Amino acid sequence: MLVVFYRLLSEDFEPTVAKNALFYLAFYPYALFFFAGYTESLFLLLCLATFLLLRYERWWLAGLCGFLAALTRSPGVLLAVPFLVIFLQRFGLDMQITWQQRLRAFFPIVFIPLGVIVFMLYLWYSKGDPLVFNTEEAIFWHRHLTFPVISIITAFQALFHPASQELGFLNFLDLIFTLIPLIILVIGWKRLPLHYSLFAAILGIFSLSYPQGTVEPLTAGPRYFMVIFPILIILALWSRKRQDIDRVVICVSLSLFAINTVLFISHYWVA
Repeated sequence: MLVVFYRLLSEDFEPTVAKNALFYLAFYPYALFFFAGYTESLFLLLCLATFLLLRYERWWLAGLCGFLAALTRSPGVLLAVPFLVIFLQRFGLDMQITWQQRLRAFFPIVFIPLGVIVFMLYLWYSKGDPLVFNTEEAIFWHRHLTFPVISIITAFQALFHPASQELGFLNFLDLIFTLIPLIILVIGWKRLPLHYSLFAAILGIFSLSYPQGTVEPLTAGPRYFMVIFPILIILALWSRKRQDIDRVVICVSLSLFAINTVLFISHYWVA
């Protein structure tokens, strides 16, 4: 994942930006989940591979990686957006390209949502219900589709009326590591290529649209926002000209990374 991340950024940005962003990702405060039994590392690897292959116009391989990303986690279907953006940028105004060439390049986008469909077929075969994942999310995790802002408002309410001190602290961390990435994205999205910023925006909205109940609505939010890699690119672009930003990010990230790792291996809930 880290190798592909650096290769992708080296193609689209300056070497300093690629190096800083790589460090920010490797030592993100919640990067311990890249080494635990979670889907973050595999999902991010497949997303980055899709971006890199799209840059080289390897449409079929990009579609295959998008398929595997959607098979890994349902937000992988959102890779259809950068696929479509790059396709339009490449073929939109070039009248010399035939419709057969356009069709061959565009058709692999179908593979991306196919990942979720294949997973649903597997659930139908094994469980008798293709939507059992949605049912279990609602019953066990109390997750329901809602307007993204609602989850943030509910988290603020839970912060001031916590069920316990531990939940109050967890809600505080959830809000911090949800709002800060959102603020960075809102301020710096214009510094990114369009397919980067759009993917980051819709992935962030998707993550906020399924809060977990009302006690800790943004639980796992820091993990979900960790894989929105364009946010780290914005930080790297800022730190290229302001070394004080780089120092602050490194100091905070390394400290929290160490603390979260100790808590995690001590069997405390982190995110």
